[in-house]
Amino acid sequence: MKLRVNGQDWRIARRRAPSDGHDLGSCDWPTKRIYVDEHLTGKRLVETVIHEVAHANLWCLSEEAVEELARTATRLLYKLKAIPRD
Repeated sequence: MKLRVNGQDWRIARRRAPSDGHDLGSCDWPTKRIYVDEHLTGKRLVETVIHEVAHANLWCLSEEAVEELARTATRLLYKLKAIPRD
């Protein structure tokens, strides 16, 4: 799937996370690709997608700021019942 971020075309793909389970998603600037673990659902999926899109869109933010943004946006969407309960 394609997504336009800051005037650039990015590709979003679901794929298996590494066996250590630490990287649920990644943002690859050189190739303009975002990867998200294919097994994620619900709140974890939404939070991971927001996190990686934030990296693509707001590259100057620290990891901590991106994590807080993703957590906050996910909590809001959950409270608005925009995402299902896990």
